[in-house]
Amino acid sequence: MEDVMCPMTKKLGCSCGISISPTQAKKPTLKSEHVFKMLGETLKEKGPEMVKKLGGVIVFKIEGEVFTLDLKNAGGSVAIGKEEQADLTVTVSDENFIQLTQGQMNPQIAFMTGKLKLKGNMGMGMKLGSVLKMAGESMPKAKL
Repeated sequence: MEDVMCPMTKKLGCSCGISISPTQAKKPTLKSEHVFKMLGETLKEKGPEMVKKLGGVIVFKIEGEVFTLDLKNAGGSVAIGKEEQADLTVTVSDENFIQLTQGQMNPQIAFMTGKLKLKGNMGMGMKLGSVLKMAGESMPKAKL
């Protein structure tokens, strides 16, 4: 099977584990999936700190896919494709999620313009910016 580029880093064999063959999966991998896989790695180091800061479960619904970020139990975890009982549910497009994590879109403005929808604990929604920042920081930086 021939690998193609990672949708985020544009490298073959990226450390996120996503490797897509041209003949594989009918639907394309979301860029946000890569972010959640890298976020899972980041939680190994910063999980307890983030659990203390947020103390909840956030379910992200992105273009029909579900990503669960558990920052309530143990050292935190990320589950892809598995929806758990959420304190907060976030619905957003793949492109807008990437812009939010890269700091190119303000979460409050995205919410007010309908690009980001929240359901559940709005107090936790106010802390969403720090979670998105952590997600963005988990991504490898492009080398120029």
